[in-house]
Amino acid sequence: MYAGIDYETYYDKDCTITDGLQNYLKHDNFDAYMVSIYCDDNFAWVGHPKDAPWDKLEGVIALSHNRGFDEPVHDHLISTGVIPPTKFKEWHCTADMAAYSGYPRSLKESLKESLGLVMSKEVRDNMKGRQFEDLDKEEKLELAKYALFDAKGCACLWKENESSWPEWERDLSRETTRMCWDGVPIDEEEIHKSIGILSQKICDSIRVLPWTEAQAGALSPKEWSAWCRSQGKEPPASMAKTDPEVIEWIKDNPEEGKVLEATHDLRGANSLLKKFETMGGRIENGRLPYGMKYFGAHTGRDSGDSGFNMQNLPRGGMYGVDLRSCVRAGAGKTLLVSDLAQIEARCAAWLAGEDDMLELARQGMDWYEAQARAFSMYKDSAPLKIQNPTLRHTMKQMCLGCQFAMSANKFSLITGVEYDDATSMVRTFRSKMPKLVKLWASMERDMRESNGEDYEIGLPSGRTMKYRRVELEKGLSAEIPRGGKMQRLRFWKGTLIENATQAFARDVFMDRVLALRKAGHRVVLRVHDEVVIEADLDNAKEAAEDINRIMSEPPEWCKSLPLGTDVEQMERYTK
Repeated sequence: MYAGIDYETYYDKDCTITDGLQNYLKHDNFDAYMVSIYCDDNFAWVGHPKDAPWDKLEGVIALSHNRGFDEPVHDHLISTGVIPPTKFKEWHCTADMAAYSGYPRSLKESLKESLGLVMSKEVRDNMKGRQFEDLDKEEKLELAKYALFDAKGCACLWKENESSWPEWERDLSRETTRMCWDGVPIDEEEIHKSIGILSQKICDSIRVLPWTEAQAGALSPKEWSAWCRSQGKEPPASMAKTDPEVIEWIKDNPEEGKVLEATHDLRGANSLLKKFETMGGRIENGRLPYGMKYFGAHTGRDSGDSGFNMQNLPRGGMYGVDLRSCVRAGAGKTLLVSDLAQIEARCAAWLAGEDDMLELARQGMDWYEAQARAFSMYKDSAPLKIQNPTLRHTMKQMCLGCQFAMSANKFSLITGVEYDDATSMVRTFRSKMPKLVKLWASMERDMRESNGEDYEIGLPSGRTMKYRRVELEKGLSAEIPRGGKMQRLRFWKGTLIENATQAFARDVFMDRVLALRKAGHRVVLRVHDEVVIEADLDNAKEAAEDINRIMSEPPEWCKSLPLGTDVEQMERYTK
């Protein structure tokens, strides 16, 4: 038996989940005033949580369209004595299931795409800043109907799609939620110290600006341009730090350039300060809970959530602070960081059946050396990395630039290689990787032949990537989930092989993450193809060896895929 469960809670501009779920639950105005329940035996109930028939739900599979919200709300109500403890068999997220199934995450859009059902969020949107007790009888009735539709929608989505959602993906969905709730260990003292340093940097930058003494108007293009002209200088068309015209303008006008650079520092320090303040405001018992979407991208990779993206922490120091290094192991602990080396290149070659270099990699050879030898570009007995690092760099450029059908012109623009050299490298890669080139062509051909229908790419894990409603009228296109709804995008052989490779690599990585968890390792963060584990300091060596073993062993469904990995031990997350 299963039951859709949906909580309705008070929210306004100050009492909001965007400040972190734990802060929202502790806010003075937080109020979970309604819960709706819909079971597969058509039992339906809606009302205040304290009055809900929780005894009827003992042992059922609980479903919510955002388990990462509804389950913590449920646990909070138990801990505060509002409702009794409830022993569900499991609790699944139908938003995660919808994303895996190739639908948008939102309940509204997933119901539309999966079941053809139409719902409106107007009732919920109108509740912003309104207390339940202030509603009239008709408004309360409309809200109850809306809430019950949400719960029923979860149950209907589950009935339609749960059989195609594998158990290991459900485990990964739950593991993602657990990891985020657990959070990463944080150096709270360093966070507050950094906030002070950045605040001072902001003040120092403002002092350099002749047209203001405050933040207001400090970054105004109009004020900047007027000041430049008052100095007899014509300002550049842009103020952007990375604009080539701006870079040249600063060189030609060093005194005025110092002012423009101060605006760059002000903008950068302000952006970084917001990140530190967000982290500082969410720390709980020395840890930072965070948000992350399971299956956040079409390929299945994670994406950021909850207003702070742990997937995109800046690398290295900036303005005297280092955000990433504030993730710090606690007392008696250490961080062990491991990634899958050249995983996309290995997966692309495996999908295409490029056996020569795969066999060399299985022998433990560096991937770029394996590629150089398979291309007959290197025959020395010494490791390529030591003997000819320049050639290894060339192989890396070729691999990363050419494996997804990149043209010579684009390859030249991205890598900085001269066009003639880029043309030669692209030709060499394609001539030496004929099976991969053939795979590109077959994927695009097969998608074109799916005109008017859905196109699917089967992956080694058993998963299927879906491209819905293929069209050729304005070029090869299909609909995929993007930005909360189905969007029509253009595709070609390069994007198709890139999608398939990244999806395959994601499945391999996630399989290994679950293997790490099964072995008892505490995973605290996933970043693309990298995993961060918190381990006991006095057991670090043994843990690192076990992590290396697990990460080097391919999944059962692609046993011939050669994996490469390393494990780094660190006190602070700096990789």
